[in-house]
Amino acid sequence: MTNDVEKAAEKARCAERAAEYDREFVKSWQQQADGHSTRGHELHAEFLELLSAEPWFRAYVAHRAERYKREKTLTAAQNAQGYLGQPVTMPVQRWYDLRFLDDPTGEVDKAAEALGATYAAELEAKRTAYVEATA
Repeated sequence: MTNDVEKAAEKARCAERAAEYDREFVKSWQQQADGHSTRGHELHAEFLELLSAEPWFRAYVAHRAERYKREKTLTAAQNAQGYLGQPVTMPVQRWYDLRFLDDPTGEVDKAAEALGATYAAELEAKRTAYVEATA
């Protein structure tokens, strides 16, 4: 009988500590989430800065810029023909998807999801440790 009483007391103690932890977490979640958001913005800016310094990235930007310049040239030629009253004979600009980004994006998402899952496990472990603490 004593064992059942001890188990019930431990269960009640854990339930109270769980409620206490959850109340504190509800009070602080916004500050934590804001901190993660701010850090995310900082890391994104750092990523863009590092990315823009990469030679392959600068070369790809230059490549895409030439596509935009071609578009502007075609538009100017179409306008010139229109101003002269000539039929527009310029081809329509064609754009192609940036498919080379799909694979890296998928890998980034997988890695980020794994980091998020690890963080979720850490949060749960922190809560469990608090709830099960004996002091």
